[in-house]
Amino acid sequence: MRSRWAARRLKKAYGKGKSEPVKACQGVAPRAALIACLQPNRRVHIEIVGIQKAPAAAAPSSAQLNQGEED
Repeated sequence: MRSRWAARRLKKAYGKGKSEPVKACQGVAPRAALIACLQPNRRVHIEIVGIQKAPAAAAPSSAQLNQGEED
């Protein structure tokens, strides 16, 4: 249940057609032409926000540990 709650909080979806149109279609007729004209404006932007964990530091290999002993 916690993972579902976190997943809901980390993603957001926004409809951009009315607020940020790609194409203006005023005065386009008939209806089929208007629908085709408005098609590029039908889109949704999905934003996923989260924290990326850094990879765990790798332990030094035995060759790296022994490298300083040869001097």
